Amino acid sequence: MSSLLHLIETAALLAGTTLGIGLPWMRRMQELSLAEVVAWAVPAGLLPHAFLYLLLTAIGRPSSPLLLALDGALAVGLWVSTRSPEARRDGVVATRGERLWLGLALAGGLVFGLLCLARPISSVDFLAIWGWKGKVVFSTGGLSPRIFDAGGDAYWHPEYPILLPVLYAATNRGIGVWDDRSLALLDLFFFAATILALASSARRFWPRRHAALAVALAAWAWPLYRGYQVGLAEITLAMGIMIASTALIESLEGGNPGLARALVAGAWCAGLKQEGSLFAILVAAGIVLWGRGARRILFASTLAGTVVVAGIALRMLRGPLHDRDFSFAALRDPGELVRRVAAVSTLVGRQLAGPVGLVLLLAAGAVLLGAGSRGTRALCLLLSIQAAAYLAACALSFDPAWQFDRAVGRILAALLPASALVLSSLLAPVSGHEDPVGVMDEQNHLQTR
Repeated sequence: MSSLLHLIETAALLAGTTLGIGLPWMRRMQELSLAEVVAWAVPAGLLPHAFLYLLLTAIGRPSSPLLLALDGALAVGLWVSTRSPEARRDGVVATRGERLWLGLALAGGLVFGLLCLARPISSVDFLAIWGWKGKVVFSTGGLSPRIFDAGGDAYWHPEYPILLPVLYAATNRGIGVWDDRSLALLDLFFFAATILALASSARRFWPRRHAALAVALAAWAWPLYRGYQVGLAEITLAMGIMIASTALIESLEGGNPGLARALVAGAWCAGLKQEGSLFAILVAAGIVLWGRGARRILFASTLAGTVVVAGIALRMLRGPLHDRDFSFAALRDPGELVRRVAAVSTLVGRQLAGPVGLVLLLAAGAVLLGAGSRGTRALCLLLSIQAAAYLAACALSFDPAWQFDRAVGRILAALLPASALVLSSLLAPVSGHEDPVGVMDEQNHLQTR
């Protein structure tokens, strides 16, 4: 009974941060649809909640009533100060094909919800890294040096950013008790935000039926949305990569994402894992290289600057640590480097020999032939660079074979929802006829700029 009560309290807290803090903040972006506002409101609400929690720990008073009072005061202030027009509304999905794809997506969400709530989180990395660090922050009432002390265990990962453990501690502090099971609701909220961001972005620029297909593919991305991933950083990072990807596409397609979204995307990606910082920097570089206009350069500068500031703050907290999984000694031995590259190439070849390789080959061919929009061709390139960076890191690991067997698939899974967004763009040009409602929505949207 107490576990159910904790679930209800956590759901109310997450809904409160999303609707009370994130929603009025993101409503100022009048170019966003209602679905996009809600998607961005999830991280935009949780980031201030985590910051307020850290502020209370800094003064030695991390109490639940005080944290909730500060959340409420911030929400009231944001709603009172919001004077922007209502968000743009999307057209109503009506075709049979769209209902089929969206029904499959809803079923995928229900299955993932059951996986999240069926039992307490038991993933090894949650128990050893993310959840343990969160419990340390929660129980000690602050950023204890213990979260940066490996204690002789290379798998403790003291070099990891600390946003996710802080989110866990702040969420459970909001309900006044540490409860592993209730933390799974965070991943469910992140799943919903990822799907909403994907659907609304795809529907804005391409026919609706392709958006519905992309949503179904992302919702059933089993390597990502499965029980083992609950409590790890990949589902949270997938949402960060998705919102950064939609900002990239919007910027390159002529929109203006806005500085608030640059702050949210940069802080979210940089606060989770090193690969999140890498992707945010890639997005900023892509906007600078392919975008036009001072506003886009300002957005890219804010995005990259947020990542740099987050990195500096983390280094000040933890000191000069490096990832203990990797050894750069191979860079000083050409023979060893060649052997590692050969081993990784063999492992990659095995992965690409199946359906995954065929899909990647078709996507690469479509991009080379000019399929898709300008924004998604850029996104496809950035996702490829991101994946290549993972492979390079594995080539420098102590045990590349172990990395490919245990880690690479889980890490690459965070790119799957954004890849579904690319796929919807690649399919759009080969459709039989234009979607009149989708095109009208886009035309009306462009006219309001």
